[in-house]
Amino acid sequence: DNMDTSVLLDRKYALRDVLKPYRLKLRIEAANEVYQVITDTLQDSKGMFMPMEQAHRLFPKAVYALGCPVTERISPATISQVIEATFQSDKSISVEDFARTCYIALRQAELPRTALVVIDVQNDFISGSLALADCPAKHNAEEVVPIINSIRERIPFDLVVLSKDWHPADHVSFHSNRVGNLHPSMDPEKVKPLDMAKLKDGSDQTMWPAHCVQESWGSELHRDLLTHPADQIVLKGQNRSVDSYSAFYDNHRDASTGLSDMLKKHKISRVVSCGLAFDVCVRFTALDAVRDGFHTFVVQDACRSVSDDGESDTKLALTSASVQLVNARELGQYVTGKFLSVHV
Repeated sequence: DNMDTSVLLDRKYALRDVLKPYRLKLRIEAANEVYQVITDTLQDSKGMFMPMEQAHRLFPKAVYALGCPVTERISPATISQVIEATFQSDKSISVEDFARTCYIALRQAELPRTALVVIDVQNDFISGSLALADCPAKHNAEEVVPIINSIRERIPFDLVVLSKDWHPADHVSFHSNRVGNLHPSMDPEKVKPLDMAKLKDGSDQTMWPAHCVQESWGSELHRDLLTHPADQIVLKGQNRSVDSYSAFYDNHRDASTGLSDMLKKHKISRVVSCGLAFDVCVRFTALDAVRDGFHTFVVQDACRSVSDDGESDTKLALTSASVQLVNARELGQYVTGKFLSVHV
């Protein structure tokens, strides 16, 4: 009556192969856990078969052990369908059929696809004309580079997008271009770098030092940032007349960068954002991601801010908009599925 271990071994690798197309890193230990649960249950059942109700209870445990939460990825109807299709006439199920049931359900499950959106990790924000170290919070922006690299090395994202500020030299947001661009009520001589000013069109604009000018060294990504030929590049802030903090839209929301359409084309449902600066471009990107219907995460320790007040205000704004603030260390558990059922 002992179970043939070769059956378990075959099914273990079958399940692992099913998950490969979804780029989910299934460790052999996780597969072993599934089959240990099955083995224990069979021993309790004193044979090669288990009752229908026991299979219904065991199936979610087996799938969860693989890091695939049933509540998000596999509907109760699917669970019932694949289990009941394999029952014997006496309403029992064999261990081999149970393993096949897990296999079928995982094949039918549409796993969420996740994009990593890395915001503006460019020279000017790190050691150039708008280095965060020179801003009120005095943050070392270069610290995000190894953290972002580690995230990429550990987690199998379905898509990686790198955004870049890409301004023309005469951009309206540059403090050096303020003369002629400010509202008549503003005195250009009194407007200092990082001051909030009113432009001719009546919109409010922070007057930034000139930065990330197209084709300049300052607009280049940091040399140590991990990139790949398959990465997608999104350029923002190209219109001289309006700034673009978000990687999705300009600040007036009149023009799109094409990021939303790109994500939808790749069937992305979740966006993980990080980079520079947390209280400006990361903030606006995350809020637009939620607005466009994406389940959104921001990796806090992979970001740095312009100001401490801005950082506090941003945390409140993001959490109020249902953006999940996470740390790099725990991110993998969300992306691979362990905690996803908590926030659906």
